[in-house]
Amino acid sequence: MGDEVSLSPGLLVLPVALLGAIVGSFLNVVIHRLPRGLSIRAPRWSYCPYCKHGVRPIDNVPVASWLRLGGRCRDCGAPISIIYPVVELLSALAFVLVWDALFIGRVLAGIGDVATDWPIALAYLALFAGLLACSAMDIEEYLIDVRVTNAVFLAGVVLHALAGSLDAGVAVGGLGPIATMAGILLLVGWWVSPWRDRGGDSEAVDESAGAEAALSTPHGLSAAQAMPTTVAPGSPVWIVLLTLLVIGIGGFAASGSWADRWTLSASQQRALAGLFVFLVVLILSGMHHRASDVVMEATIQREQPRARRVALREAVQMLPAIALAAAALGWVAYTNRSAWAWSDVPDVLGPRADGALIGGATALACGALAAAIGWFVRIFFTLLFGKEAYGVGDIHIMAAIGAVAGIGLVLISFFLGAVLALVGVVACAVRKSNRTLPFGPWLALGALAGLWIHDPVVRHVERSIEGLRLLWSGG
Repeated sequence: MGDEVSLSPGLLVLPVALLGAIVGSFLNVVIHRLPRGLSIRAPRWSYCPYCKHGVRPIDNVPVASWLRLGGRCRDCGAPISIIYPVVELLSALAFVLVWDALFIGRVLAGIGDVATDWPIALAYLALFAGLLACSAMDIEEYLIDVRVTNAVFLAGVVLHALAGSLDAGVAVGGLGPIATMAGILLLVGWWVSPWRDRGGDSEAVDESAGAEAALSTPHGLSAAQAMPTTVAPGSPVWIVLLTLLVIGIGGFAASGSWADRWTLSASQQRALAGLFVFLVVLILSGMHHRASDVVMEATIQREQPRARRVALREAVQMLPAIALAAAALGWVAYTNRSAWAWSDVPDVLGPRADGALIGGATALACGALAAAIGWFVRIFFTLLFGKEAYGVGDIHIMAAIGAVAGIGLVLISFFLGAVLALVGVVACAVRKSNRTLPFGPWLALGALAGLWIHDPVVRHVERSIEGLRLLWSGG
């Protein structure tokens, strides 16, 4: 027997769950404070929102303290919402599911060694922690704070750069230098656009300010917040999502063995149980009406007459980004560098630095391309239907998913989110609940579920594209 000791990933499940619960406790701070315009840094410690007393460390143990206190503040006896332990438990569950997918089930090709792939694991854990926070804020207030998605985006770039320097698997693989160049130039072009709103989603800010004045909303949108997508009968987002869903299902059903597709691994079976918990929580949250429902529905109706004008303005804002990306692709075509690959990049900085550059640049490009997909859907279908077809907040979610997990999971989460949202709408209809549902939480759940089908779907799409290429070329 050698001297090396290999720690089984299964032995780390409990520590990962505890880490998830601790992170969930912090997410509760984020979920409570950011929509209310409060700092998450001051005061440093949690406090009761009723009596303002700081929470003692012994009373801040995830889940256990809530149970021991009977769901009430020790100082004033005010009820502590059950949302707090639920978020902590869901965070722990999400962390365990991600750990299982990456290191026990090994559902992503090239990822599975804790010693080298830990940066990828941290990126995925950061992603789903951020998506949980965004989902909770979206459900409660119809707001997505882009500071959370931007932090996840940055974590994805940095951690993939670190993974590249360690010669680890890069989970956002699949982009060559050409696509990476185009994606980065899209981001640069958007950033330097002279028509871009510098204060964040100013349209959302303006509309929110109007809603606050007219409808007495408790608080408006800050520059760091963006409006999400809402899902309701008659919304154009249904036409968008269901059209893409039919295309996706039709293409997936066109080839391969159905028997192979429905053979579930042990990891997939465990994932189904965990994902079912998230589904039930989302459905239950969709049945609970809030004051923000009325505000959101009124805002949607009020924005409809100017939706096309807003979409045209956003299209103009995207022109510099599109021009830069098109110039890059034109240069590639002109210089006949269509076969350019990462292996052709000269080893100038050394293998570790080059690996970090490739990993970080690919993650950055994937996030930018994911955002570009979201903006295209928003602009095109808004112009087509005359109603806002996709929310800016959910575009930021797509960008965060892209930076961590790549374009494949972005598209899969988009399709799965449509299916899951349909389940939620049907469930609410059965209970005769007419609440407008935010799409962000379903998009997040679609991303989590998509981990287990990512590689098979990507392989299927690659085979389909190759078949179409051969058919087109007559080969």
